[in-house]
Amino acid sequence: MSRLRFYKTGFYELDRDPALQPPFWGRGWHVQFRRLTTTRGPKGRERPNVANMHHLQVALSGGPGPRGTYTTVYAPEIVVVATNREVAERAVQWIATAFTVYDMSNGAEDHHALPDLGCDLEGLDPREYQYFLGRHVGTSGYCEAAWLAARSSHRTKWKLALAKLAISYRICCINWMDTHPRYGTRHGVSSDPFHWAMFAQAIVAAYSAIEELGLEVRASSEKPSFINRKWNPPVLEELIDRLLGSGISQTWRHPWLIRNSPTRIERRRPNPAGSTTEWAQRWVRDRYVSPPDAILRASYIRSRVGAHASSDVTRSLTIYDVCNIQMLARALLLRAVGLQARLEEAHPDER
Repeated sequence: MSRLRFYKTGFYELDRDPALQPPFWGRGWHVQFRRLTTTRGPKGRERPNVANMHHLQVALSGGPGPRGTYTTVYAPEIVVVATNREVAERAVQWIATAFTVYDMSNGAEDHHALPDLGCDLEGLDPREYQYFLGRHVGTSGYCEAAWLAARSSHRTKWKLALAKLAISYRICCINWMDTHPRYGTRHGVSSDPFHWAMFAQAIVAAYSAIEELGLEVRASSEKPSFINRKWNPPVLEELIDRLLGSGISQTWRHPWLIRNSPTRIERRRPNPAGSTTEWAQRWVRDRYVSPPDAILRASYIRSRVGAHASSDVTRSLTIYDVCNIQMLARALLLRAVGLQARLEEAHPDER
């Protein structure tokens, strides 16, 4: 039986959600949290209470201790437990991928699985080891990312959806605060062809993640999705069945960002119906839409606007179209793997 080893990741969680209790069991590996405290003696020298650890210089709390000592509590470190560095390296990359999706960002810095200090470096050059040992990041969201990576590792469709959505974010994304209805940046239609191409490719990758989950609209010329501007009942019922099978409630309503005056895309085919959000005002026309209507809208934008040669409607794409489909794919993924249900159960007031 192979002996399990601990590998440092360089990820530190500053605000762990109590609803997620490690270890998180991935396929062939698992994640644990390791907390470090240091005690500074009367002469000012720090003594780590855990041997062979390179601690992050981000203190969560501290205070005076007995006999003139001062104790500092550092952010818990995310540690991968695996049989060898190759397995641990894959786990670290999946955690970084999951963080990209959970944080809705273009990803974390380059990180690697590093054996604990004093252990066999398993082929790593000592200078390379020391270089990566000094790279660490502490923020919130790594706890959720580690859980998401471990959970997704058990099903190929979840891993593919996670990977494709992360690729979409790495192609194109903006900080989530940029979409804030009051404090965010107001984005319009771009005149730069590079932006049109970037938006289109990000949309294609994000919708492909929905397809990997098996939650796309399944229609054909013989069985269209819409008849006389209304859902074709067999197509809608079949989609609802697949949504329910993935644990996605039909009472959930997804926020759809509708900003500025109508673009060519909206004039050609109006946005799905829904209830107005509580923050909508003036140029912010956001609304809550049902999952099937949101998926159908994403399918239309992907197929008619983003997936083929450029046209006048492609030039009407905005960053909000990208955000809508990325956020939809993310929401479906988090619900399909069960992460959203765990968080909502623990924090019912934040739903």
